[in-house]
Amino acid sequence: MNKEKITRILLRFLMMSWVFCVCSACVSKPPAPLSEASLSAVVTSDLHLSTDPDVNAAIVPAMPYGKQTLEVIAAQTIDLKPDVLIITGDLTNSGIKKDMEALKKILEPVKDAGIRVVLTTGNHDFNNCTPEAFWDCYSSLLDVMETDSDSLSYITEIGNVRLFAMDDNSFDGGLSGTFSQKTMKWLESALKRAEKEGKTVLFLSHHSVIRKPAGDQSSSFQITNPDLVHLLETHQVHLCLSGHLHAQAIQHTGSLYEIISTMPLNNPHVIGTLKLHHQSLEYHTVPIGFEAYSGSALAEAIRAADQNERESTMEIFASLLESEGLSGVRYEGVNRLLVRFFEAYAAGTLETAGEAIKADPYYPDLIEALNDHNYGPWIEAVLSDPPENGNELNVSW
Repeated sequence: MNKEKITRILLRFLMMSWVFCVCSACVSKPPAPLSEASLSAVVTSDLHLSTDPDVNAAIVPAMPYGKQTLEVIAAQTIDLKPDVLIITGDLTNSGIKKDMEALKKILEPVKDAGIRVVLTTGNHDFNNCTPEAFWDCYSSLLDVMETDSDSLSYITEIGNVRLFAMDDNSFDGGLSGTFSQKTMKWLESALKRAEKEGKTVLFLSHHSVIRKPAGDQSSSFQITNPDLVHLLETHQVHLCLSGHLHAQAIQHTGSLYEIISTMPLNNPHVIGTLKLHHQSLEYHTVPIGFEAYSGSALAEAIRAADQNERESTMEIFASLLESEGLSGVRYEGVNRLLVRFFEAYAAGTLETAGEAIKADPYYPDLIEALNDHNYGPWIEAVLSDPPENGNELNVSW
């Protein structure tokens, strides 16, 4: 296998599934309800639901268990008793009607339990679906206060919190995260009204809002409108929720914070819990309760899928490193360090693990070996300004 082919395979694999994270413990009993807050939420993203029994599981081995996983998340959410379940895009893997209908059926008991459902679009949602079909399927789940005439963006309100569920995908069919100029004008007007009325704003999108330097591979993860952050900061928005990255991450600029939710089918299989107050927020991740809500068979199947994922990726890295002439102690040292890096990346702990990784004696060898494949520069860029701990955030403003 030549270098170029290995790089393409590895890039596709890592973009879809940030791996090497040790499986989180399964929840053994139903969780306690979220305590009183101005707004309490369960947060997730990138469900990538497929009901196809022959779905390709080469990239994400847990894909065949997507429907069961979402049923567990729905049951766990009902027990947590939040005000709202927020899902920030890529609801299905391909935008196929039967998958959309299956997701809708899974989410209906959440709504029936008195828990709001708020969904945004994702790039995968338009693979086989028009914006009109998307809205026709999911709109009955939503409580919509106002809509944008130029996209599927909408506003809903819970107490004093106004949620902006933004569609950054239908502008060009999901090819990038972009808002049209009409949508930006609508957003600005709506933010002005919310500020004037003293509302706390929660901004939701699929692609990332805050642009962080992460090498050449970062642009496809971020919303392309250059004035968006300034607009949000101007109108006193302090929290954004997004996805698309398939890994937990938290980043901020000034007083604007962004929580990026991982794909629940990826290790470490977590969802987020949020308590949002007028001048503060509390966020942390919790394991998906496979054992508690579905039983040992599903929990064991997920563990086996995770092991398969790790082994497959290790084989790809082995080929890549061998193609660069690494062997013996150097090969083992670089391979071990790659495992550490991607484990911390997937778990959202690079902020604490980054310095130790850079101090490792095999770090220069890692960068040199991956330089021609773009991963050396990318890893250096990520570690120069790593995302904050993606599993917990407590902040006041």
